[in-house]
Amino acid sequence: MVEFTAEERLRIAQAMMDETPIEATSLTDVKSVFCQNWGIVKQVLEFLSGYLPLPVRWALKAIITAGDILHGKIC
Repeated sequence: MVEFTAEERLRIAQAMMDETPIEATSLTDVKSVFCQNWGIVKQVLEFLSGYLPLPVRWALKAIITAGDILHGKIC
C-alpha cells in the first residue's frame, strides 16, 4: 500500500482544489465530466506512477496518452 507524506497529501489536495467541483446532477453528461476533470485525473495518475512498479507505470503512461488524445479530440 502506498503511504503519502503530509507534503504529498497537501499537493494532491491543492491540485484537486484547482478544479471546479461538479454537482451530482450534472454527472449524466460523461463528455463534460471527462473534459472538466481530465487535468486532475492526469495529475493524480502521474503522481501515483512514481510510486508503482515499472509495468504499472507503463500502463498508466498508456492511459495518460490515450486520455490526452481523447481530450484533444472531444473537448
